[in-house]
Amino acid sequence: MRWAARIIGLPVTVFGFMMAIGEGIQSIQTEGFGPINLTFFGGAFIVLSMAAAMVGCIISWWRLRVAGVLLVATFFGLIIAGILAGGPVDYPDRFSLSNIISNAGQASIMGSLFLVAGVLFLLSSAITPKSP
Repeated sequence: MRWAARIIGLPVTVFGFMMAIGEGIQSIQTEGFGPINLTFFGGAFIVLSMAAAMVGCIISWWRLRVAGVLLVATFFGLIIAGILAGGPVDYPDRFSLSNIISNAGQASIMGSLFLVAGVLFLLSSAITPKSP
């Protein structure tokens, strides 16, 4: 289970981290340093989630339980980022139930591999009695 989680988690994390950095640089180049809005916080959640996933993948060699928690937190961080970013929807409609479900669904599809890897790490730490 550990190796399956590592094989799933590491490439997805590296790819997601590169996408988050590339998207952030591209948005700064096109939009500049404008006013901080909810889209900014959505982007910040994506970068923080990818950083947590990267840390989780690195420490998975020593601390399975912590790595599992970080990867599961990445999954929920991506859902929050999807809700905050909200796409091209006006602010009053951004927090409508249908828009939240739609954006959370898209983010959960993208982040489902982080959830799978995190659950595998947590199961592995629960099954192995001496694992940290």
